[in-house]
Amino acid sequence: MKYPTIIGSLIFALTVPAAAADFTGPRVEVRTGWDHVALGNNQGSDDGIVYGLGAGYDFAIAENIIAGPEVGIDFHSTKECTPVLGNDELCAKFGRDLSIGGRIGTPVAENLLVFASAAYTNARVKVTYEDFDGILPSEKDGANADGVRFGGGAEIAFDYNMYAKAEYRYSNYEAGLSRHQILAGVGIRF
Repeated sequence: MKYPTIIGSLIFALTVPAAAADFTGPRVEVRTGWDHVALGNNQGSDDGIVYGLGAGYDFAIAENIIAGPEVGIDFHSTKECTPVLGNDELCAKFGRDLSIGGRIGTPVAENLLVFASAAYTNARVKVTYEDFDGILPSEKDGANADGVRFGGGAEIAFDYNMYAKAEYRYSNYEAGLSRHQILAGVGIRF
């Protein structure tokens, strides 16, 4: 049900003519996209869906330079399993991901902002060990993985203080976990 709402919002935003954009002030957004997680030491990778919310506040720090802090919470459908000890299986399921950081950008057209971003990120990982041979007990555990995120993208402004954006993000977590994401989002600036 959430995907038709996001797609409808994007179509609405793309059809509304825009005046010269002001890329400053508080903003909130919804986003969704592709999520690719790789486990360390070539232990496997998996693709899934990411969706979440973001908020930020952008300032004009110089002529044609916009910067500001941002926070976010994302959720993932990504799960990676690998066989161990015969028929047993070790799985990692990626849950929520919290981030706090900032971005800096410059308008390259009247209504188009390009930006780069960096953030601290904390992902929740649930690890399960399934013993299909009946030798060892099955186990479940959850842990947080800290990391850094770098990214970049473009934001196009529309009337009614709405905007749409596309963004690439790379996250590198402790224990050798890494993540690539391609996101699309819509938001409103206050």
